[in-house]
Amino acid sequence: MIITPKDSIAAKCRFLYYPDHLVRMPGPGQGFLNSLWRLFTEPIFEGIFTGLAVEPDRPRRSSDLEDESVGSFLERRLGNTHVGDNLASAILHGVYAGDIYQLSIKSLQPMAWHIEGRYGSLFTGMKRLLFEGVRDMDYRDTVLLSYMLRNPSDLAGGREALDASVYSFKQGIGALSDALVAVLKTNPKVLLKTGEEVNKLSFDGESNNVKVGTETRHMQCIH
Repeated sequence: MIITPKDSIAAKCRFLYYPDHLVRMPGPGQGFLNSLWRLFTEPIFEGIFTGLAVEPDRPRRSSDLEDESVGSFLERRLGNTHVGDNLASAILHGVYAGDIYQLSIKSLQPMAWHIEGRYGSLFTGMKRLLFEGVRDMDYRDTVLLSYMLRNPSDLAGGREALDASVYSFKQGIGALSDALVAVLKTNPKVLLKTGEEVNKLSFDGESNNVKVGTETRHMQCIH
């Protein structure tokens, strides 16, 4: 694993191009006044201060809303589209190569979704997390921590990853999918088919299986 620590130069120097020049993102070691000046003068940060000012008074989401896009979530909480279109869009497009108005906030930022649902406001929730000693943990992080506590040999690498700004693999992020394929090939219950288009998915409640339809086979059960 390749780990970039949070205190490295690479982690401290992040830039976004907007509208016609590179803008350094605020971060540690840059000086408070310099960062504050950029926040007030660079157009890319438009809407941040007004959004933060109104966010605590914005209404909580409807109880029947099960999910929404990242863009919709930010617009609803901050009262403007600037933060989403200028900042979140650039960051998430670089990571996921997707549209923030199509990407799920509940999937990509489950903690933000949870904080609003629990406290009614991101600002109120973050204040409690930061200043009142309350700590919420994402379910996936809880599962990972539980696994690592049962496997002490993995704790060292886990601590390094938690302290990382960015981490990857020597063979690139594709190492994850390659490892998954290698494991699946050893499972006698798994049939790997490549180069085929999946044209149908359905759930069989009686057998508790998922049925997959491809070009060569109409339906095939997956246990």
